[in-house]
Amino acid sequence: IASVQPATEPWHESNFRAGSAVAGMEWRTVFQESGVFDVTKLNLPGLAQKAEVYLSFWLQSPRSLEDLLLEPNLPQVDLHLSQPGAVRVWLNDQQILDERGADTMATASALKLRAGWNHFLIKLTRANDRWAFAANFTASQPDFL
Repeated sequence: IASVQPATEPWHESNFRAGSAVAGMEWRTVFQESGVFDVTKLNLPGLAQKAEVYLSFWLQSPRSLEDLLLEPNLPQVDLHLSQPGAVRVWLNDQQILDERGADTMATASALKLRAGWNHFLIKLTRANDRWAFAANFTASQPDFL
């Protein structure tokens, strides 16, 4: 009997550091103060139709939001995304969002942030000529952010 293994994303076991290689590509550091990334202006190789880009970042949480039963007054933190194409999101290596469409507007609700640093990985798949990505966080207790 042959065992079936789930497909592994190319970033699996990556160290997510600028200059490190993943599947023949290299992690790069980019910054956009407005929060909107026009991917077509990042001068990345292979930006053909259906190309994919991964975004990796870390977010520090002063408190754990993993167990609402222990502390019922915890804030709810949501991640809102806009992308013309498919988007997948992982939080601390757990997939929390998988949306596909021509114009994706999605929300990953009630993020289970750990106390300390939390790693987000976002996979964008291009769907048309436009390729801009925007994201922002909201919280039920705005002072938490």
